[in-house]
Amino acid sequence: MELRVEHPDLVYIDPPYYSPLSDNEYVRRYHFVEGLARDWQGVEIQQNTQTKKFKSYPTPFSTRKGAADAFDQLFKKFSKSILVVSYSSNSQPTQDEMVSLLAKHKEHVDVVPIDYIYSFGNQKAAKTNRNKVQEYLFVAY
Repeated sequence: MELRVEHPDLVYIDPPYYSPLSDNEYVRRYHFVEGLARDWQGVEIQQNTQTKKFKSYPTPFSTRKGAADAFDQLFKKFSKSILVVSYSSNSQPTQDEMVSLLAKHKEHVDVVPIDYIYSFGNQKAAKTNRNKVQEYLFVAY
């Protein structure tokens, strides 16, 4: 998919979250959306899984350094646009690191924390604190 507008007014980014504490890969959780975005090219569906997951493949967001580098490239590419980035408190880069990365390309960076519970449908897991996080909205302009 190619962006036809050279400098959009606003860019919303909801990237995969990298966390060394979780095996919850983006592709495992959002496999249909990922396949649609890729126009189903280079995607191997695992027919033996109940939800027809994709075979896992590495992305820039598969490692801490890769995620930081990918963010830096994205922020540079859209440096003339207002950026809104959704990111989780249990992910890396950390909140402070994300602010620093954005500040390399933007004069102002605001952070809006939103309390959030993952796996709400799983009542047993939802009762534990490990699923309580903050979702950050970084607004950079």
